[in-house]
Amino acid sequence: DYYLYYPYTKDGGYLIKLVTTCQYQILRFPSYNLIKYDILTLGSLYSDLQTYKHLTPTLREEKLLNWLKIANRYTNVISHWEFAAATGSTLGIFMLCALANNSQITPSNIKLHKEAYFPWITGLHILLDYFIDYTEDLEHNDLNFLTYYTGTEEKLSRLILFKNEALAKTANTTDFIFNETIVKGLLALYLSDPKIKRPEDIAIKNKLLQSSGTYTKLLYKLSQIMRFFKIV
Repeated sequence: DYYLYYPYTKDGGYLIKLVTTCQYQILRFPSYNLIKYDILTLGSLYSDLQTYKHLTPTLREEKLLNWLKIANRYTNVISHWEFAAATGSTLGIFMLCALANNSQITPSNIKLHKEAYFPWITGLHILLDYFIDYTEDLEHNDLNFLTYYTGTEEKLSRLILFKNEALAKTANTTDFIFNETIVKGLLALYLSDPKIKRPEDIAIKNKLLQSSGTYTKLLYKLSQIMRFFKIV
């Protein structure tokens, strides 16, 4: 019973249908056995983050940090809060599902994709998301992992680190052009968001774009056009 501990139970059968449809599709993946452990790991991390992140503000930080001290296996390169950000993206799960649908995929290829997506692409994804929501989150007392940076310079340097690592790791994947486009597309889409208004945030945006190459700048301009016509 998925609603055992939830006060609302009547969804017209939606959740059960969603679960059974996903299970059916997963069984059709020819290489699911090769990514099963990894996809369950990422799914579990995502679930844990959502559980702790949405606790009452007086409890969430302590509970989150206790969990992160156990879960974070990358303490030599990223902070606990950056690891939390990486667990909050589902891009890694989508990537694994795509690989599972390839009957010719190899364990070594899966490993290269995993190293690109987690924690680098997924971390960049959510850090950019928090970047554009920073002011709004502070106003509503919502948790924003960027508040744990000491200031603008550290915020910029860490975003650049995640961007550079994501691009460097995607270069090792067989479909690197597609994966590279995801990284540059994330930058273009989020940095074109009109919610970026504070002078210090505009400065970060400009420096990120300047360090990201011509193709990212082109995607940024296209994103601006799509926003103008309300396509996104």
